[in-house]
Amino acid sequence: ITITRISAAQNLLSKNNLSITEVATRCGFNDSNYFSGMYKKVYGVPPSLVRKQSEGVLSDGGEKYEVNV
Repeated sequence: ITITRISAAQNLLSKNNLSITEVATRCGFNDSNYFSGMYKKVYGVPPSLVRKQSEGVLSDGGEKYEVNV
């Protein structure tokens, strides 16, 4: 179930401007910090990085990460 919710979150993060907290809530997580930790555990990157990448903003000039669902 957690993987399904994290997968749904990945879709929301890449396709709209919802906050991380709103994405977590919509995917059934009551705690956005727990959500962020689980997301990073599954995909290897935090949801905030995915959000920045989807907006085309990587302030550190680092490489883009590909997140595969």
